[in-house]
Amino acid sequence: MRSKLLLIAALFCGTALAQPATGYDYATPAGTTSVTGFSYIVDLANLSASWWSEAENVDGTRGRVYDDNGSTRYAADWIDYDHTGNTGLVRFQVPGAGAVPDVRIYPPVAANATVVASDTYGSNNAYDASWVAYWPNGGGDDRTANQHNATGVNNPTFGGVAGNIGLGTNYDGINQHATVPDHASFDIDTGTILVWVTYTANVSWQAILDHYNFTTGGYVMARRGVSDDMSIRYRDGSANIESRGGTLGASFAQYVSTFSPTNSELWENGVSVDSDIGTLSAGGASSDSLYIANGSVGSVYTDYWKGIINELALHNVIRPNDWIAVEYSQTSDNATFWGAWTYVAAAGGVVDLFHGVTYSPLYRGLVR
Repeated sequence: MRSKLLLIAALFCGTALAQPATGYDYATPAGTTSVTGFSYIVDLANLSASWWSEAENVDGTRGRVYDDNGSTRYAADWIDYDHTGNTGLVRFQVPGAGAVPDVRIYPPVAANATVVASDTYGSNNAYDASWVAYWPNGGGDDRTANQHNATGVNNPTFGGVAGNIGLGTNYDGINQHATVPDHASFDIDTGTILVWVTYTANVSWQAILDHYNFTTGGYVMARRGVSDDMSIRYRDGSANIESRGGTLGASFAQYVSTFSPTNSELWENGVSVDSDIGTLSAGGASSDSLYIANGSVGSVYTDYWKGIINELALHNVIRPNDWIAVEYSQTSDNATFWGAWTYVAAAGGVVDLFHGVTYSPLYRGLVR
């Protein structure tokens, strides 16, 4: 009876019964732009030494991400969590519209349950349905629910080198690339491609992402011809719409390209560098596999990329300018985007979120 009364009292006081018993890191980000349904990213290497000292060498899904007061838990994807190296990333989805949120991140510990990808708070739900595929390592596993995992050809080492954020894949420009079997979700004539890359001049065309067929149409993001600029091209089977520009080089740069039958646009490091308009037909699509670090514009699937590919994503919508700006800000300098992470030690019990009351660990058995 006593336990039931305490539970009822805790509920009326606004207690967060499902919170982990550990401390957490807290940040108030510098960004203020309002975006809708956004997937934020945190570089775990920037978290405090106290957070890492409490983290354990377990599955990263045992970590938790909450809003500023701990009342709302976010679906999260723990990417390349490495307790030994104190590295990794976490992506989490914030539903609806709003400013960049203050967040709490709780460390992975054995006392927390693992979270499967399909769970309400699992990795599948860290990305909404507009994410067709997301390869943070520039190949390998697709982190979305679609599971468009890329298979390496000629032994590229997925996640084998440092990316601009997290890990990337260094393709040799000779014959290394990755492929994904053709899928209906790739047959889009309106979309957005995002990527961080380094680049070394090689032969003529060098493709990053290709689902393109000259006869039937599709899209390709590539270094164009013998110039050192980037191109996004959509084809309906008879004509192209294309934007090109930027200055590729050995240092990391982010490129974002949007395409549709009537408009294409290209951004370099958060700045629009070219756009094009047209009157093409909808429905241009390829029945070939989707290629990473290879393409077929200059020739038949020998347009190999030479350099590192990191944070590669394909979306089935045209992302607006504010979305592109926030994504660039958080991936270009994650430490500045989130600001300082402050460690908040566990209070030793279940915390009343609204009144600052802490209940004794004696009743922690009430916590789910």
